[in-house]
Amino acid sequence: MRHPIAIVVLLCCMSCKSKQENTHALYSWTAFYQPADSIAKLPSDAFNHLYLHYFDVTWSDEYNIPLPKPSFRHQFADSAFYGKNPFTPVIHIENRVLAQLPMDSMAPLAAKMNSKMELLSSKILQQSNVKPADEIQVDCNWTPATKEKYFVLLLQLKQLQPQKELSATVNLYAFKEKATMGVPPVTRVMLQCYDIGRSNDTSSNNVNLDPESLAGYFKDNVYPLPLDLAFPVAGWMVQYRDGKKLGYPYLFEFFREDTSLFKAQGEGQYIVRKDTSYQGTALKINDLLSRETVQPAVLASAIKYITGKIKYRRIAFWYWNPPVTYQYRDLIRQTFTTH
Repeated sequence: MRHPIAIVVLLCCMSCKSKQENTHALYSWTAFYQPADSIAKLPSDAFNHLYLHYFDVTWSDEYNIPLPKPSFRHQFADSAFYGKNPFTPVIHIENRVLAQLPMDSMAPLAAKMNSKMELLSSKILQQSNVKPADEIQVDCNWTPATKEKYFVLLLQLKQLQPQKELSATVNLYAFKEKATMGVPPVTRVMLQCYDIGRSNDTSSNNVNLDPESLAGYFKDNVYPLPLDLAFPVAGWMVQYRDGKKLGYPYLFEFFREDTSLFKAQGEGQYIVRKDTSYQGTALKINDLLSRETVQPAVLASAIKYITGKIKYRRIAFWYWNPPVTYQYRDLIRQTFTTH
């Protein structure tokens, strides 16, 4: 070699560039941002991108139409909340909406989603003088039966926002079974690195991420789109009835305070006291609501394994949810420092 020093310098520069290209993100999925103290605030100094959950698109049995279920309530006026960089709006659409609607409803549905998103973005700009990034993300656990309609919906949304990068979330099953599940027509995907699983074990609160099953998802690491990685630090509620898992209702954290409807049973578990509809979720007496989380050590092991398997641009954590997220603070900062 004629210029070994120059080559070493070049390699170092390439390494530094690769390091800089990896960005760090947090998801905000809560309806209200009212931190009780400084510890509960979003650690905006630790990340350089925010994914902000705007709203859900849910199916109304009463009106037999899709309706938006608001998440973000426009009160985040503090510009420091958003961090140093623009944020990405996230829209979640329930798979049931796709199952209920015909194909020719995808275009008007995309138009309504886009109008709602634009309205929220304008309110944020008025309150905080912060603009969204040149990206829109759609979150949906589609199935083989609904994939064609979902993909058409994404294409329609892209036509309405041609200047934006459209991304979509992909769960581990869809990542593994891409031949069956299809590949969404987007620019890039956020791989949800947690297994919501199909277990009916109501005694477990650590089934979001089963490290023993991870290897099965990554036998084929090739995916036809660029990948970002999202890891869970919030946990979520799971609804069981007669020992069978029904789904993952989105309930605001203060539901636990309603002791007339919910009886605490063990750590993170609640029994429904009577038949009711609560925050858009149909509940029956004796239904079990259980919070599922992943232990920090288990999550750290999963992060090490997956980041060693997958090429990625961005690592994100889903989602900032004090006090549940407190146990992951050190892991979040350590991960952002080393990746």
